[in-house]
Amino acid sequence: PDIPVFSFGLNAVAEHTTDQSGYLNGTKVSLSFGDLSNVPTTLISNWKATLVNATGEIVRSYTTSDFSSTGEMVMVNENENDWPYLPQGNYTLRYSYTIDGNEVNEEATANEAKTVTIPLPTFTAEVSAQTSYSVFTTQGAAAANETDGSGIFDIATTTTISPDILSNEKYSNLLSITYSLDSGESTTPESPIFQNLQWGKHTLTASVTFDGSNAIAIPSVDCDVTGIPFRHDFRTNSDVSAWTVIGDTKYEADWGQQILYTYFDQQYARMYSPKFYSPKEITISYEIGAMYSTSGVYNHTCVIYSGVINNTDSYSKNYEDNISAEKSWGKALKIFTHDAVISSSNNMISVYHNEVHFDEFFRTQDWLYLSTMNVNYR
Repeated sequence: PDIPVFSFGLNAVAEHTTDQSGYLNGTKVSLSFGDLSNVPTTLISNWKATLVNATGEIVRSYTTSDFSSTGEMVMVNENENDWPYLPQGNYTLRYSYTIDGNEVNEEATANEAKTVTIPLPTFTAEVSAQTSYSVFTTQGAAAANETDGSGIFDIATTTTISPDILSNEKYSNLLSITYSLDSGESTTPESPIFQNLQWGKHTLTASVTFDGSNAIAIPSVDCDVTGIPFRHDFRTNSDVSAWTVIGDTKYEADWGQQILYTYFDQQYARMYSPKFYSPKEITISYEIGAMYSTSGVYNHTCVIYSGVINNTDSYSKNYEDNISAEKSWGKALKIFTHDAVISSSNNMISVYHNEVHFDEFFRTQDWLYLSTMNVNYR
């Protein structure tokens, strides 16, 4: 005789679970029966339900022979390391059983199969990042001077998703993170670095997508990009577009930017560094490298003026450095180092000289070049 197929009015409810810390750590699927009054439950054994994903893989199961129990019927993950979390989407719930020694398989009960929808997950995210300035305020000048003064780095996002889930290769394609700045830059790598940014305050936002659900990291992070440490070697880098150069000047490879030339006439120029960004007063140490050369054999000297200033209408005389010319077109880089404080109003370094010219009977040519400038936290 044909083996009867009974309907158990089977239903399932799926919900994602969290641990004691609130971290998403899995998915719980609970079963319930409908009216069993027309089902000869005393003849039924080895009743088994399975939950199958879109690829046909069994991700949960439940087995019972006790239909009188009032306890919660929670489907189990037969291999707990396989699918602790069930990605959102539709799954198929099937069942089979044995009645009076005869097997009724899932194929026979296919008309009773149910679609179970796993919901989207919910989670939160936080983002953190470093700039040279944040390193300066927390770790000191030495550590900050080893970082990128024009970048945002050590960017990391944490979520309330269990590390066990995030490290499970089954879910490796479910997580994506996009980092963006209010200035328009964005990146998607897991460990991004923003470089060559405009100096100033940037707001960093992280957008995290996991299994189709999105969370914006709260709060966003304000990142102060100061431009320090700063390095410019004019001998190999002729770009002064971010500088202000006032006066008669020209560029010479291997020497730098000419700020003084004197022969029968005089050519003078003063230079102003790019404006550094200073959220509050910052103690710095700056280093000027200069080359002074003469075509003659006279003992020519010049005074280099430098210091922090707030405009280009004048120049600073905070420091005065005497430099002697290298005779007969000689070439030597001479370094002068000074301490200073920059602020939101005083945020440039000016370099000029005492406008020397010489009136020997046999006129000689003199050149003074700004060759390098380095700025560090102090």
